[in-house]
Amino acid sequence: MPPSLITAVVVCFHTEQQLLACLESLIAGSAGLETEIVVVAKGTPQSQFSHLCIEHPLIWLEADRSETVPSMRRRGAMQATGTHVALLEADCEVSIGWWAAIAKEIANGTDVIGGAVEPMAFPTSIDWSVFLCEYSPFMLPYAGVVARCPCNNIVAPAEALRAPDLAAGLDDGSVHASLKKQYILKASTDMQIKHRGVWSFSNCTVTPYHHGRAYGASRFASSHYLKRTLLALLTPIMPAFKITRVITGLCQKRRFDVPILKAIPGMLLFETSWSLGEFLGYLLGPGDSVEKWV
Repeated sequence: MPPSLITAVVVCFHTEQQLLACLESLIAGSAGLETEIVVVAKGTPQSQFSHLCIEHPLIWLEADRSETVPSMRRRGAMQATGTHVALLEADCEVSIGWWAAIAKEIANGTDVIGGAVEPMAFPTSIDWSVFLCEYSPFMLPYAGVVARCPCNNIVAPAEALRAPDLAAGLDDGSVHASLKKQYILKASTDMQIKHRGVWSFSNCTVTPYHHGRAYGASRFASSHYLKRTLLALLTPIMPAFKITRVITGLCQKRRFDVPILKAIPGMLLFETSWSLGEFLGYLLGPGDSVEKWV
């Protein structure tokens, strides 16, 4: 059987320097493998990266300013010609063996693969706070059959990401719900990325609020209002529960290198903002939060 063509879809709403580092890391590990790179970028012209096309062709899609991350992922997946599609964001760099790890898993019959997400040298406590709230379950060690994969380091069959129930966009919750209907999720230690971070105060407040509200509105959208009200009443206890779960998970992974104490204040702010959004999502719907997913 010939090797599968693997497409990496890179969503970029960050700086040109971050996108350059991400693409260079992808190209560096692609030699000898059947690979394709699709970039979906906001306000970043392809002409500034023309020198990279000499080493590896790039398919470039310009995104509107109003487009959200889930819709940009979906656009990239629809454009991909590979049998399998990997979802990435431009603030990450892949390990040198990233492509090879994906090819090996596909050759072994694995369809959905998630990779570990590790931090770079973060300069601020806010970086650590946001990173731990979003990615601590995916830090090393991370291998075998898993319940969740990071949606900025996941590989799935192209047709699965083009499914009709994902037409609105590839947000994390919808992607997992759709994939779990058909596939077993596995993690590969060698399919590792490093996250650059560089988050701001709004990433601890405004961003999780909108994500939480969109999540709360969509989670039980068809359920009776009484059920959604009961769920809303549980949201005030969730910040403490989630932070405890992060700390417990880090201890189980023996990740004592993480500066958890200085991250806790920002984590509390992040999770409180999320819970407020989720509370309003259950009771009042998404508002304009779905359009704010950036």
